[in-house]
Amino acid sequence: MRFCILARRAAFGLGLIAIAALDGCSASPVEGVLSTAPDQASAVSGDEMNAMIEADFVAHDPDYREQRIHFGERLRALAESLAGIQATGNIMACSTQMYLEADWLYEYTVEWARLDLQRTQLAESLTNLNQDFARRQSPGSGFWGVCYDEWFLQAEATLAALEEHSDGRWRPLPLYRVRIPDRISTPERMKTYLEQLLVSDIATTGRDNRGELGNITTILSSALFKDYLREYLREAIGHGRDGQDDQLRGRFHAMYSDFLRRWQDPLTGYWGAWYRNKGRIYKTADLSITYHTIAYLRGQVAYWPQIIDTTLRIRNDPYPLGWLHDGHLNNHNNYDVARILKYGWDHMSATQRQQAREAIREMLTWTLEESFNADGSFKTDPTFFSSVSADYYFGVSFLDEIGFWNREERFWTEEEFAGSDAICRRIKVRMTAAALDDPQAHVALEKLNAAC
Repeated sequence: MRFCILARRAAFGLGLIAIAALDGCSASPVEGVLSTAPDQASAVSGDEMNAMIEADFVAHDPDYREQRIHFGERLRALAESLAGIQATGNIMACSTQMYLEADWLYEYTVEWARLDLQRTQLAESLTNLNQDFARRQSPGSGFWGVCYDEWFLQAEATLAALEEHSDGRWRPLPLYRVRIPDRISTPERMKTYLEQLLVSDIATTGRDNRGELGNITTILSSALFKDYLREYLREAIGHGRDGQDDQLRGRFHAMYSDFLRRWQDPLTGYWGAWYRNKGRIYKTADLSITYHTIAYLRGQVAYWPQIIDTTLRIRNDPYPLGWLHDGHLNNHNNYDVARILKYGWDHMSATQRQQAREAIREMLTWTLEESFNADGSFKTDPTFFSSVSADYYFGVSFLDEIGFWNREERFWTEEEFAGSDAICRRIKVRMTAAALDDPQAHVALEKLNAAC
């Protein structure tokens, strides 16, 4: 599983955005939009969608553009400082959490005073090199992520910790039982929460729900659809093998599966955040949210022809409605795209497979020539940063996913990759020396150990 804050990061691309006219919007947001037939929806470009989102933020806060410039420069500098410390082997758990929350505030809100305080506290935290306290479980809620304020970010940190607990021979239970937050404590409450979160009305609220929506649906998909993790969570969160508890879990699974089915856009095959603007709902095709849904359902999703067409069409568009960040590739998005293409391979035409081969080859060339360093590390981009461990995780995971080291995983080509073993060993030596100690670093090393 990948653990990251989902952020808009860049201008929306040219991927198609479905629109459904919902004047009045008296129905449930989900039911109202899905009652619109596909041929009644039109499409706008991602650039138009991006302009609309920015205009809505400006309508809520006329100083929005100036504040973005002001805080963007300061967050990039803090990301560079944090990455420099992490590269020495200190994961700086509290500072990382504070940075990710600051990044979320920057990308999705107009809470500038709160962001300024977060930025100041983050800068101060970089002077404290002993942050092991931030890796401990909280006795009250049972959550991890003590340096987060937002509950959904704490939930992400908690699932990361629980997944690491579940991945091993002994599978120890956490010290404290994890308590499910009230807003998702029953299937009915979860349904209400998700449907309210799905549609952002930025001009009214000053908040884009995409980050929270992406995080929470990634958490739910992982917890409900990963068999090995679901069994472990029975013990960590529930009451063991109690029949009543099993029935409740079944209701959660059914509700969430139905939500995903209704959320998927039949025009694009994708999932994504929706936006309300002047009586209409705009449905976006989001690469990251779609990847997580497909991956955790192991490719068992509807509308594969549309998914393949959309994925290939948005190749040159900016993230999250495309593959590119600031006009170039990155390993994070490369990994997501590669997994979508791998799951969709059997659904592709010969022409689509050739397009996919060319795209994967381009991504591989970029990773080896633009991202991979001679010392075995991967370059850090402070404008698309979550941690140095994540830089390793996504670089290694992309190469692993396309079969760079393993012929049996090389679904897209019969090519041989000279020097791949040497690259694997170089990364492993570098990571071992850095001694990064967090879930993403552990998973990356596991993949390297299996490869070389």
